[in-house]
Amino acid sequence: MSTDDKNNKKANKIANPHDTTFKKLFGKKEIAKDVIENNLPKEVLDILDMDSLEKIDGNFVDEKLKETFSDIIYLYVP
Repeated sequence: MSTDDKNNKKANKIANPHDTTFKKLFGKKEIAKDVIENNLPKEVLDILDMDSLEKIDGNFVDEKLKETFSDIIYLYVP
């Protein structure tokens, strides 16, 4: 196998398979909600309206016009 073939094969692999899986799972509001409800203390959950969770776009452009990508962001609206 040539070096070019090896490089192409590497390029076709998923760079971060755990990241892809995380984004697929937590991209679903019900799964994210379930994880939050089962991992945060009751005192925190008592003040959250879990039905108000809203998934928002995690791509931003800062003041210096540098594009930034985040993982998944959920907004809590009190």
